[in-house]
Amino acid sequence: ASAKKGNGYVPHGKIGFQSLAKTIGARWKNLDPKRMEGYRAKADKDMERYRREMDDYQRRQDEKKRIREEELVTSRREREDDDEDEE
Repeated sequence: ASAKKGNGYVPHGKIGFQSLAKTIGARWKNLDPKRMEGYRAKADKDMERYRREMDDYQRRQDEKKRIREEELVTSRREREDDDEDEE
C-alpha cells in the first residue's frame, strides 16, 4: 500500500478522508429540514457564546495593553527623572 496522499491511502484501513467528506456532505444535503433546524439553532447558540467569549478576551487583551503602555510611560519618566538628577 502506498503511503502517499492522493493515492487512496487509508491509514486506519476503513475510509479515506475524501470519501468521508463526500458521505457527510450528501447526508447533510438530504437532511430533513426540521432536523436541520435543530442543528442550526445549536450553531446559532454556540456562535453567541463564541462572540461573548471573544468580546471578553478582547477586553482583557486591551486592558493588558493599556497597563503595559502605562508601565512603559512610567518607566520612561522614572529614567528621565534619574537622568535629570545626575546632571
